[in-house]
Amino acid sequence: MLLPEIKNADWLTTCNPEIVLHDDSYKKHLKQHCNKVLLRVRMLYYLKAEVLGEAADKAFEGIPAKDLDVLLPDIDYVEIPVDWWNADADKSLLIGVFKHGYERYNAMRADPALCFLEKVGMPDEKLLCAEQNVTDGVQDAPEQGNTDKEESRADR
Repeated sequence: MLLPEIKNADWLTTCNPEIVLHDDSYKKHLKQHCNKVLLRVRMLYYLKAEVLGEAADKAFEGIPAKDLDVLLPDIDYVEIPVDWWNADADKSLLIGVFKHGYERYNAMRADPALCFLEKVGMPDEKLLCAEQNVTDGVQDAPEQGNTDKEESRADR
């Protein structure tokens, strides 16, 4: 099988993933969710390269979304999630996904550079903290807590 040539990837010949990835639970997570993770990485790349462009870097500098130049398609807004949703909300959502990650809606809502804090207010602190303890939309804590039960079932 021929591998595609990857520019500036000389480090791959000497990189051992077992040394880099020490955490067994993270390796397990990657194995279970690798396709989802790879798809999300690809979509984030396209979001930065094709949609946000220079605005992606400026967003991390704290520049408000309303001041960033992001070209959005003209939309008739027939089906909108709430009455106040507009092009600024679309732009804030795209920038929020890039800054905070997929499904991090409370973090986006709390970000003063996006329009959501002004429109709907600060999210509940407990929800915000809980969201930060979630990895890629899948909670790892219950899975780790059930390992003893799973192992005892496997022993039977």
